[in-house]
Amino acid sequence: MRRYFYWTAVQLILFTTLFSHACAKTMTFSGHDLPPYFFNQNDVARGAFVDTLEKICKHLQYQCTFKIKPVLRVEHEIKKGITDGWVVGVDPSRDDFLIQPKRWFNLNLSFLGLTASSLKVQNIHDLNNTTVSVVSGSTSMYILEKIYPPINFIIIKETSMLTMIKKLYGNRYGTNGLLFGPEQVLISIGKEQDIPIKIIFRYANYSLGVGFSKKSVSAEVANLFNQQLEIMRKNGELKKIEDKWIFNGVIPTKNNYK
Repeated sequence: MRRYFYWTAVQLILFTTLFSHACAKTMTFSGHDLPPYFFNQNDVARGAFVDTLEKICKHLQYQCTFKIKPVLRVEHEIKKGITDGWVVGVDPSRDDFLIQPKRWFNLNLSFLGLTASSLKVQNIHDLNNTTVSVVSGSTSMYILEKIYPPINFIIIKETSMLTMIKKLYGNRYGTNGLLFGPEQVLISIGKEQDIPIKIIFRYANYSLGVGFSKKSVSAEVANLFNQQLEIMRKNGELKKIEDKWIFNGVIPTKNNYK
């Protein structure tokens, strides 16, 4: 009889363990290369978003994974529910398939050029007759397209910010070539490539957050993540993470992150 109860107890424990593992809550987060907020280092996703999400996932008892992918691939996977969370800015054109992100980290959305550029821009209208590169499918692209017209510049859409910076350095956009996007990210990538770029015109305040796939994530779960973020904002944890990745406003290269 004792042996019977023993094996029954063992089977119950095994069943409970396997059931719990099968029903474990999992979340996948993705986005394109956005150092120092979300980027690959030695094939491992790192950055302010990874640190923040890891704390939230641990508190909510989710098993979370992170992958850096091209923006258009992330959008496709969000639509299909393959990826649950997207590190991204607000873009109303995604309302049909994305629970739009709240404000997690503030940035500046700017026009940038090489440090040797002699282009002087006092207001947005001084950008007439320039060539501006932006990442295809990004929130920055959506915002840039809203500026044009009436501003008469040529928009060139690229697959990544790294491609934009390399082409700018190679004079592929001409004498008046510019980049458009989150300035902290563009400057960070430029430093990593040893290509010095500077701010030509700061356009607007901007923010990055985590949007959620309507296909795979409920509004209730998205709210749980945002509520945990607000707790971290109030108790100072979010500020500590931001200070870790952006040192007193100075953005280092990826190699400086230990």
